[in-house]
This record gives sequence, C-alpha cells and structure tokens, in this order.
Amino acid sequence: MRRALLLITTASCSFAQSASDKMVQSSVAVFGTVQENGKTKPVSRGGGFMIDSRHVVTNLTACCGKTDSGEQTQPVVVAGDKDASTAKVIWKNEATETAILELKDAFDRPALTIAPFKTVEKEQVVYTAQFPDPGESGTVPKISEGKLLGLVKIESSSAQAYKTSASMNKANSGGALFDACGNVIGINMMVKDGAQFAYVVDPLLEGLKSAGIEAKVASEHCGTAAAAPSSNNGDKKESTKTPWWGPQGAEWIPVVLLLAAIVLAFRPSRKKTSQAVLRNQEEPSKYAPQIVPLAPTAAGTTGTRPALRGVAGQYEGKSFSLDGGPSVLGRDQRAANLVFASEAHSISKRHCMVSWDGPRRTFVIEDLGSTNGTFLATGERLTPGQSRDLPVGGRFFIGDLRNQFEVRME
Repeated sequence: MRRALLLITTASCSFAQSASDKMVQSSVAVFGTVQENGKTKPVSRGGGFMIDSRHVVTNLTACCGKTDSGEQTQPVVVAGDKDASTAKVIWKNEATETAILELKDAFDRPALTIAPFKTVEKEQVVYTAQFPDPGESGTVPKISEGKLLGLVKIESSSAQAYKTSASMNKANSGGALFDACGNVIGINMMVKDGAQFAYVVDPLLEGLKSAGIEAKVASEHCGTAAAAPSSNNGDKKESTKTPWWGPQGAEWIPVVLLLAAIVLAFRPSRKKTSQAVLRNQEEPSKYAPQIVPLAPTAAGTTGTRPALRGVAGQYEGKSFSLDGGPSVLGRDQRAANLVFASEAHSISKRHCMVSWDGPRRTFVIEDLGSTNGTFLATGERLTPGQSRDLPVGGRFFIGDLRNQFEVRME
C-alpha cells in the first residue's frame, strides 16, 4: 500500500505544520506502572494522543488497570526521547475503554483537532501513528496508511467503531485514528481478523466537556487524501516508503522518568482487554451527515407541547406530538406509529418507545428488545425493557448514528 507525507497548507501561514508531523508529535506512549523496590516499573503499555499540553487521551485498560495481584497501576506518559510525566485519570468511559489523563508536567506538543462522525466519509484515507514494538529500534512512531472500510457495533458494548485497513500493533491501543489533515476521527482499540478497529471519537466530546477541557472540533470533512507520488515525468518523485521522523537506532523509549528509571525489559500485563465480538451492520454508501450534539438546543426547551423531533435520518426536521400517548418507533407498520422504511435494516420492527410523563414533567424512553440497540447521545446503550428518563432537549439514536432524535417542548 502506498505511503505518503501529507501537507496542510493555509493562507495565513506559509510554514504550516504538516499533517504527518502533527500525527507524530502529538502521539504518545502510555505506561501502566507499579512501584517495585523503590523504582517505577512498567507492567502494561498503550498509545495515546495529546488534546492540549496537559491532557492525553488513551486506553483505560492499558494505562490504569490492575495487575494479577490486584495492584492498581499508575499512568506514566512518554513522548519522544525527552518528555515524560506521571499522570492521573480525570475522566473515563467504560463503554469505549477510554480515559482522559492530566499530566503533572506539561508537554510542548501540538494540540489535535477532533473530527466527529459528521465529518467522516466512507472509504476515506486514514492513518495511524505506530510506536515500535519492544526490542525494535526507534523512539518515535511511524505513519501507517489505510482506508475506512465501514462502521461496526461492539457486541457486548454500547459503543460503535470504525473498521479500517490501517495497521496497528499492540503498542497502539488508545492511540488516534487520523484523517488526512491530522485530525482525530477515532480511538484505536484492537486488531481482529486482519482488520483494525477504532472507537468513533464522538463520546470523547462529552468527556472533554465534563472535564472542562476546550478542544478544537472540526465542522466539515477534511476534503483531501494523501498526495499521490508524482508521475514519471522527470520531476522529483515522492518516496513511497513509510516515513520516519526523528533519530533512530536508540532503545525504545530511552528516558528517565522523574520518579524513577523506566525498565525497558518489562513484561506485559497478563490482564487482557476483553476481546469483544464484532458484528457487521448495514454499511451505508456514505456516513450520516450529522452527529448527535451533546447539548440540548434552546429552541426545544421553551414550548408547552411535548414532541419528538427528528435530528438526522428518515425523519430529519419532522416533529411528532407526544401529548396524546407513547410513540413506538420501528419498521412494522402494524406495531409502530413512527414507521421506518423496510430497507432500514439497523432498525427493528418494534425498536423503542418514547412517551411524555406529564406529572413528572419528563420524557421516558424504553428499548423494546431491538437487535441493534437504542443509544443516548453519550453513546450509552439502553437495557431492553428498562425505561429511562430523558430531560427536555435530550437526544438519542436508534440502530446506528443515521437516525437521531430529540425530545423537546414546542
């Protein structure tokens, strides 16, 4: 597969940082460590990426799990061959096994832009920044190129994930899946059957908000793929080899931690991340043009009539009154009063029910045993048969991100 350097150009700066440089410089290694004989010993490892100079996103299990003896590991973040800092967890999402770490010491590294689901297109070019495996030479990651192949759901979780052809080794769980501009579209998690999977990045937006972290968020598709090597016309040809940046030949992560020396010959933790079963969903020709916003809109909180409004998908822009009784969403016109097209295979015949509880002044939603699930805007999958309250302005999606709704007062 072709490998290429990606250049970002801007009208305001002729020395704009290349996308590949941004990918490399913002990618970090994250260790789960324990204290042994007064020294800090790594027992697990994952990847991560910088949101700003003090905050890193990573895989929760890789950095902050427990050893076989039950000892809690503490995260240490390493960038290149100079920057290293202890860190603490300030937010976590069990569904996506994602954590936000706050560094004790700031790193002078570029902050990344989050590219939510609405900016992503099927079959676009994507990239990973891979640190070498233990024992391999090099101190910085190399860039691997691939394509976005589809969207899948994690069988035992509420999370959704991208399936890609970009390669990933075991050192990169928790690292970023990038678009061609160097923006983060996903969080790498595992490789299965030769394909790499990355959690959709959107649930992270709520984590950043709850942690009080201001992050850059892209509003549209990157709009560019990797630059192809120049044709054989006498011009200088772009290298098609996987690029490397920085010095090579040194031991992997040769850095002295502030508290103690990192031991290079460490054993990986035997505590393994759950190998979730992946089940393919219907793959649209192009991903949904919108994503569930995390905050209610003011327009839906000031009225007097309870209603269900489509945010994206088949019923986008349409409102349905809920003051006359519950509304059942599904494909079976005999059982549902909000009926979806027969080809909407991610939606069950009787998928979910939404109602207005007047005495309590709240909306209620219940999954009716759907195959592909009903999800809150946070990415949490509802337990079938158990009703949940939704505040005015609350949002949810059914089956996948293509059909989204908001409960509101109109």
